[in-house]
Amino acid sequence: MSTSLTSDQAATKAGEIYKRGNKCDKSTLMVLQEVLDLPEQDLWLTHVIFANLRNHGCPRFCNALLAGATAIHTDIINKAKSKGTISLKEVQQEYAPRATEIFSAFKERFGNVDCPSLLSFDLDKYDEYSREKQDYIGSGVWMEKCCECMAFVINKLYKN
Repeated sequence: MSTSLTSDQAATKAGEIYKRGNKCDKSTLMVLQEVLDLPEQDLWLTHVIFANLRNHGCPRFCNALLAGATAIHTDIINKAKSKGTISLKEVQQEYAPRATEIFSAFKERFGNVDCPSLLSFDLDKYDEYSREKQDYIGSGVWMEKCCECMAFVINKLYKN
């Protein structure tokens, strides 16, 4: 690790970045990039690919969790590059159990892995909600749940 931040400090930093108006995936990735010493270009390219899965019928995973999966993948690729060889089979063999572990732990902790279930609403359907629900969404109180999810992912990856 290339940072002097503790895992709790890293989680707090992600929450601060998020509350300044960044999305939870970007906030999580920015901190994971720092604490895991991940190369910026590879990290963001991988994230674009992962994020686009949503446009092709994949579940709407929590973006912090998706950022964690991106960081795992980038970490594996980065280590393989440093050895001078990248085997797709080896990457897949290492990625699958690590991704499964974080997704399973996340689901155990929060009960679900998708944003609408975690937040009890879908931001993409804002106009379809009652005025009361829209007021709740507008209050931003729900963002604390996102901060909890980001902290969980960061703490989980920080320890691995």
